[in-house]
Amino acid sequence: MTSPDPVALIAALGVEPTYSAREAAALLGRSFSWLDQHVRNGDFTLPDGTVLQPLRSSGGYRFFSVEMLMEIATCCYRHHWFSFDELRSVFRKLATAVDGDTREYGAMHGTKRRDSGVR
Repeated sequence: MTSPDPVALIAALGVEPTYSAREAAALLGRSFSWLDQHVRNGDFTLPDGTVLQPLRSSGGYRFFSVEMLMEIATCCYRHHWFSFDELRSVFRKLATAVDGDTREYGAMHGTKRRDSGVR
């Protein structure tokens, strides 16, 4: 008897990965302080001017969905805070994080993962 595929199970439940502010900053290739200041100032907006607000835990901690991080990266590109290469790099990191092991430190920090071959 084999156990169910965890990726398929998670997808079926509609669960998506979320990232702490520190993880989000790493995925965006910026410091926590940079992300914190821009969030506090309401600098991240959608094209229609709506300010992007992070999700909050019951303890008040901020966290971000993949969709939010894509919107933030796109906003940074529109404001010329990111080059096109930086935007593409963030999208690549997000795709890798969602598709693979979502909480891998190496994937978030641009280092190569050592695969033990065991899954």
